Amino acid sequence: MNLFGAARRFVPVMLLLVSFVVLTFIKLGSTVQSSSHIPLGVSVEEQRLQEQKQEMRLQVLASFKKLQAHYEEKHKKQQEEITSLGAKLQQLYQINRTLQEQMAARPTSDSTTTSDPCHSTNVTLRRGLASPGDLLKYAKKAGPPTDEECQQLQSLLTPTYNCTRMER
Repeated sequence: MNLFGAARRFVPVMLLLVSFVVLTFIKLGSTVQSSSHIPLGVSVEEQRLQEQKQEMRLQVLASFKKLQAHYEEKHKKQQEEITSLGAKLQQLYQINRTLQEQMAARPTSDSTTTSDPCHSTNVTLRRGLASPGDLLKYAKKAGPPTDEECQQLQSLLTPTYNCTRMER
């Protein structure tokens, strides 16, 4: 009985020790096999191709990381530029608001007219019908306006004008 009791304590310890040794050999065997890169049944040519494939993967990964860093830098610059443009735009809105307030405070008559609006570069408008930029393109043009430009001017000016092109 004494021998049987000792065996009962010894067998689990031995099983644990044997399983540890077996697992260690399996682990060492897979480490040796992976470090040599020569799996069983693989030719030298296949091994060389696998190494080239792995090297190309590493090159592609390095290129990708380099490209990613480049685009992150570019994105950062674009964000800074957008922020700068936003600040400038805010300043322009403030200037525009100030100018509108100044124009609203200035006394003006409801409408002023000049001679023939189609053939004059000194045209004033009723407030709110057209912007100075709309008239600037007509004022800069040399010579009298064409019929089409005359009609566009008429649509920008007060509707009381009769815009007909005069023949010279």
